[in-house]
Amino acid sequence: ELEKNIYDAKHATLVDDVTVDDTMDNNANDHIENENDNTLSTSATQSTQTQTQTQNQNDDASNNNALNDKENESKNEEIGEGKSDGDLKVIYQFFLPEFNKKRVPLSFSNDEFIAARITRNAVLIHDVKRFHYKSNNIIGKIDIANVAAVVVAPSKRYRTEEERKPQDSYFVAVFAMPKNNKAATVTIYEYQYSLAMNKKSNTTKVFSKISQRAFYGVDQCELLWDPTNSFHHNLLAIASSDVDTSGKSYYGNQTLFLLSSRNNITVKVPLAEKGKMQDVKWHPYGKEFVMIDDHPQKITIFDYKGNEVKSLGKYARNLIRFSRDGRFLWCGGFGNLTGEMTFYDWKEIKNDKKMVLGYNTDDACRYFQWGPDAATFLTARLYPYMTVDNGFRIYKYNGKKVYEENFDRLYQVAYRPNLKGVYPQRSVSPGARSSGKSIPKPQAKKRYVPPHMRAAQAKTGGGGGRQRG
Repeated sequence: ELEKNIYDAKHATLVDDVTVDDTMDNNANDHIENENDNTLSTSATQSTQTQTQTQNQNDDASNNNALNDKENESKNEEIGEGKSDGDLKVIYQFFLPEFNKKRVPLSFSNDEFIAARITRNAVLIHDVKRFHYKSNNIIGKIDIANVAAVVVAPSKRYRTEEERKPQDSYFVAVFAMPKNNKAATVTIYEYQYSLAMNKKSNTTKVFSKISQRAFYGVDQCELLWDPTNSFHHNLLAIASSDVDTSGKSYYGNQTLFLLSSRNNITVKVPLAEKGKMQDVKWHPYGKEFVMIDDHPQKITIFDYKGNEVKSLGKYARNLIRFSRDGRFLWCGGFGNLTGEMTFYDWKEIKNDKKMVLGYNTDDACRYFQWGPDAATFLTARLYPYMTVDNGFRIYKYNGKKVYEENFDRLYQVAYRPNLKGVYPQRSVSPGARSSGKSIPKPQAKKRYVPPHMRAAQAKTGGGGGRQRG
């Protein structure tokens, strides 16, 4: 039996019918409430407050729940056969050439006018409005040998539903695997939507190649479009292979290229030879991106042309998360690292004295998420990745822990989603900036001093050598 609990992340209290003791520090709670008045008053007047949903398991299952499960299974079988359950019905289905959990089967444009998918050696473009016409919803096809992935670039966002209309053309990024001693390729195509929808047009050439990059020794690629609200976009192509045939790296082979929908110029972003690239993320404004690579790990900021803007230093970090409004940056080190976390103020990212808002440590977490209002950050230890010490913690944007909840088994935790722009961009309060912890300085390594030299070293004042008991 699964229990669902609703929490108010702003005040770290349970707002569902289930009763839970409030373990939040009162001083920390007062600190949040006494924050910037304009920001809080705006958030308080809105009817939707930031909430988190958690699910925990109870080992005792009742017979009634078992009967309900059987009824739900029979309903799902009927839906799979094409029958409807109320308003729910299958309008379109297709078969995948292969299943890859890291790849979206159907890539929609933001305005939901088109959707792209791959078949064997081809990319198909669907008219979303005509999905229920099974034999008449394909409005574009391009043959690409050994195609493995396709991603539609973000379309321009409109403020109101009345302003929403399809673009004249869309950009799609396509990755094709190597075949017959040919290189793998990443290609940006422009799809002419208005031309494809024009019934009077006799041309079938609705795809035009904008940019392409070839890779050797690559067996997979991740495609990341920038999230800018414009027609043209930049693309990060992260090509990699598990085995480095040159033998230079234990972590395999990795290359990072920057492509653009504006021209055919491609830029290779330099990667360190010593260590693996850990993570890379676009800033929500799409003008810069952050990358963690090297060993020890180095955090670097690049602009949209691939030029290095700033280095944030070398710390044990392997994860990057931006707040939705782009004001705050979180970098954490988890997995086989020590669980250190750094909170940055992106507005002051070039100011060495003000860019770090706070520091903290956590352990064994598998899930990380900023709140929709950027006021808090969530970490969670989930089952079955961790069979003990399941739970979640909520941190303020300066790294101060404000709430913690533990469970026997925690399967999922998430903030209630909100539309972009519901919450205004936060400003950092003076109290939050001054109360955050600073990043601890790395301790200098002490060299070993042999026993017969320790007495002489002590007389000369050269202490600090490591002694063995």
